[in-house]
Amino acid sequence: MSLETRRTNGARQNLLQGTTSALRLCLFGSALLAFAAACDDGGSLSTVFPKLVVDPDSGGEIRFDDVVLTRTKSGDRVIIVRNEGEGILSLDRPEPTGSTFFTVVDYPKNVAPGSSGRIILRYTPLAPGEISTTVTMGSNDPKRRTVNWTLVGKAREPCILFADQSHIF
Repeated sequence: MSLETRRTNGARQNLLQGTTSALRLCLFGSALLAFAAACDDGGSLSTVFPKLVVDPDSGGEIRFDDVVLTRTKSGDRVIIVRNEGEGILSLDRPEPTGSTFFTVVDYPKNVAPGSSGRIILRYTPLAPGEISTTVTMGSNDPKRRTVNWTLVGKAREPCILFADQSHIF
């Protein structure tokens, strides 16, 4: 195992190299980037990256069950996040914009190569009507930096029945 320090275009790079793999740490100002590398079949080093795959696919619409205010709840919705690459996938917190009725209950911050995780979304309306918003999530996948979905939910007031007491004998 050897450690080599290089300076390229104002960035300091530390290359920790072994017999079959390497880890490159690049310091750009105050940002630290880590790149893993592994030997390909020819014995030379190649950089490995994560590959973000989501289900449902980015750009799609996610509909929640209709809600009767104060009476029913809409079931949570799940987005599956897979890493089909060879590097660790890092995810930014998914952020719904424009509505507080949609929340992110849970999400994986990191997904190992060949693994998957779940983003759990919840719809809790406080007013009647149909509402939609966009949820966006960033990643360290160099080919898919951001993904987004349209979230749609609908709520209505509960039905109230009044009995006419004058016709009761």
